[in-house]
Formats: sequence, C-alpha cells, structure tokens
Amino acid sequence: MGDPGDPVVPVSPPTTALRSSADLDGGYVWLGATGAATRDDGTWDSVFGLETAVLRVREHARLGVVGLGLAGARIASAERWRVSVDAIAGTRVAHRAMVGLSIGPTVDLAQLAHPVYGASAMAWAFVGITPYVRVGVRSDGSAYVDLGAQLTLPIARF
Repeated sequence: MGDPGDPVVPVSPPTTALRSSADLDGGYVWLGATGAATRDDGTWDSVFGLETAVLRVREHARLGVVGLGLAGARIASAERWRVSVDAIAGTRVAHRAMVGLSIGPTVDLAQLAHPVYGASAMAWAFVGITPYVRVGVRSDGSAYVDLGAQLTLPIARF
C-alpha cells in the first residue's frame, strides 16, 4: 500500500482499438452464387452454382487479392455438374474495381458417365458483383465458354 500522501493515479480500463470499416485488408472466406450462359457442345445453355473462396486482400498492394476458390455448377439441360478449383489473383484498377484471373483444374461429373477432366481460366472484375468470362478445355477435346456473374459475400474475416 502506498503512503496516504502519494498522488492517486487513475487507472484507465483496457481499450480495444476498433478497426475502421474502410480498411478491407485481411483474410476472408467468401460464399456466393454463380449464374452464366455457357457455349458448350455447340449449343448455348445455362449454368448455376455456388462458389466459396479463401482470400487475402491487400487493397494498396500491386497484387491486391490472392486466394483459392472451389466452385460447383449445374449445367441446366445436360444433367451434369462442373467442379473447379481455382488459384485467384487480382489487382486494383482505377481506384475502385478489382480485376483478376483465376485458373485451375476442372472435372465434369454426370450420373451415367465417367468424369471428364480439364482446366479453365477466368477473367473477372469485382465491382460489387463479379462479371466474368471463363474458358475451359476438357480431356475429351471439347471446350466451353461461360459468360456470367457471381454475387459473393464475405462470411468470415480473419
């Protein structure tokens, strides 16, 4: 105990600095829906699916987004699924939009057929929603092009 003549020093409660909501730097888990028109097997069709991604965002760095994504989409009239795993990289342009590329392996799955493996590359722009163009080739020699959009939201930040 101190002397009764010692000055009393007030003790402040510990504070936690809140992060500015404008600071988007950090790690994220994203989840969203995808819809596209696809040119596949010589005809146009629709594709709808889900995508999840784990991303690292550094807004002011040259390489502003890096991550890994997993997507699954149903091709409407073909009764098959397309699954892809993508490496994701993006950069900021015009102080607003993030543009980038995703590339990785794919597999087409159908109930009465063997899996067909392939690869795809996607160019995208994040402007609230994410319009994209995906081009893919498969081991059977066929190819496809998707023109679509994703609506993804962060579900966790780390």
